[in-house]
Amino acid sequence: MSELARMAVSAFAPALFLVPGWALTRGVDGLASRPSRTARVAWAWLAGAAWTGAAGFAGSLLFRVALNRTAFVVIGLLPALGAAIAWLARGAARLAARRPGAGGPRRESLALAAWAGLVFLSLLLEAATAPASDFDGRMTWGPLARHIRAERSVLPAALTDGTCYISHPQYPPLVPLLRVALEETLDSPADERCSRPLYAWFFPVFVLVLFDSAKQLAGRRAALAAAFGATLLGPLTFGSNGGPAGTYSDFPLGLFVGGATAIGLLGRGAFGSSAISGLLLGAAVLSKNEGLPLAAASALLIAVRHWKGAGRLVSWLARAAGPAAGASMAALLLSTWRARIPNRFDEDYVASLLHLRSFGPSLDRLADGAGAIGRECLTLRGWWPLLACLAILVALKPSGSRSPWLRPLLLLAAVAPLAGLAAYAVPGWPVRELVGSTWDRLLTQVSMPLLIVLALLVRPWMVRAGGGGTEEPSRRSRSAAGVALAGRGAALLDTGSHSP
Repeated sequence: MSELARMAVSAFAPALFLVPGWALTRGVDGLASRPSRTARVAWAWLAGAAWTGAAGFAGSLLFRVALNRTAFVVIGLLPALGAAIAWLARGAARLAARRPGAGGPRRESLALAAWAGLVFLSLLLEAATAPASDFDGRMTWGPLARHIRAERSVLPAALTDGTCYISHPQYPPLVPLLRVALEETLDSPADERCSRPLYAWFFPVFVLVLFDSAKQLAGRRAALAAAFGATLLGPLTFGSNGGPAGTYSDFPLGLFVGGATAIGLLGRGAFGSSAISGLLLGAAVLSKNEGLPLAAASALLIAVRHWKGAGRLVSWLARAAGPAAGASMAALLLSTWRARIPNRFDEDYVASLLHLRSFGPSLDRLADGAGAIGRECLTLRGWWPLLACLAILVALKPSGSRSPWLRPLLLLAAVAPLAGLAAYAVPGWPVRELVGSTWDRLLTQVSMPLLIVLALLVRPWMVRAGGGGTEEPSRRSRSAAGVALAGRGAALLDTGSHSP
């Protein structure tokens, strides 16, 4: 294969996740009914990636399935087979009726697509032509993928043999497993340039999922502002320390958690949306150590939110059980996997916190770390634009910004930074170096909730700028307006009045 052909195959190989993802999402009312085709494609890709990683991990761990091309082809085709059976059972007409027609894209959406596409193309070209250069990618995630592929198992001897040196052997392996899935399916050589485009693909999916979710909550214009903001933030575009330009698992984790929370809160189809949300939260747990607290917080947020609006216990269970079950099952699988792996060359922050005898050194470390956090937030390519906008909008408190989603999303966004502060309090690694290498990644993990909060806060200003009536109402708002108009017309007829 020529070098140009290898680059083309590597760049577009992650599109294979659309095969299982499209089958998984086509029957879900909350996703299949999206007017935007690009949004449906983004959700399908995300669900397909989560399914491939989770199914491969469970199959290898529980049934000792060899992770080769045959296994990944079967994993990818199983949802398609289920979708075909459902299509035959329900009939093509009913499934086709689920998809409403979408109007042509607006100029603002085209501008966003053009800019995000340019960023994506830059990431893709760099990934397909250069090996990984980020620290953790070369130290931890890349070697983990090579060990898994070498033995076609999620329990290779390099992990289970305590005499082998390997950095962080108990790190959750889902994203390296996705690399192995692509390499095995296409029989790619042992070249990092063949798998690096996978991380670049998470960027356009992130932008599309963010735009679609924010549009449901805050309207099109506010969603465009949040999506453009994401494409202009350095850590979420060309950042290699946890961003899509590197080979860390933080950016995929942020997308899994953000997508699961959005579809869990907004999905109209109770069972289907709940199941997809659970699948994404399970993928989050299997992606990084921080995935478990983030998934637990997201599942709790979804359960509490639907409890307030649920009319019956059965309805609430149908909406809340999926996220909780997905996160719990993934946590159980991860615990079973870790029990087979002697932990070494790793930090145990939880145990260190539980065995603290004095809080004095920890408070000193937090005071020292606060200055380092401030410097990280104010760097030229850092998070200061987003954090400054959020601070200003919260201080101004525009009328109409009291959205019921605001406080829960802020609480979810606080989970990863709070976990980081707890880790910074543990004596050991110099706190300034620890902040410099982890703070960006912690904010990346909760970037989608933060950006949706930005959309909610900016919405009242968008409405004012448009004259108060240009913001697109949601489907529910349109229905309520129609009912109110019909009621007013009936009242006029009853009184014998006539409209002018």
